[in-house]
Amino acid sequence: MVKYENQIENWSKLGFMQIGFMHWSDVLLIGMKNENLDEIWRYGQGLLSKVCSKLESDIFKFVSRLKESLQEEDLVEWNISKNQIYRNLNEDFWRIK
Repeated sequence: MVKYENQIENWSKLGFMQIGFMHWSDVLLIGMKNENLDEIWRYGQGLLSKVCSKLESDIFKFVSRLKESLQEEDLVEWNISKNQIYRNLNEDFWRIK
């Protein structure tokens, strides 16, 4: 929030606040001004080949489409196979056998 208020980043000057990262070092943004309030945008070059591109008009629509997935590259890096990980029904984190 401090970065947004002090307009440290380029996207802050455009009325967006960073809420996360995406593949290829792109930044996930949410609109903070009346003209873009609650819109979700991507800032960076990534697959869309644009500096700033709109992903969704409403944060709730965006969140409703999110799905959990495994990053197989990370498992390889940590020397863990898919059959070694599990989680119990009441947990929101993964365990290793």
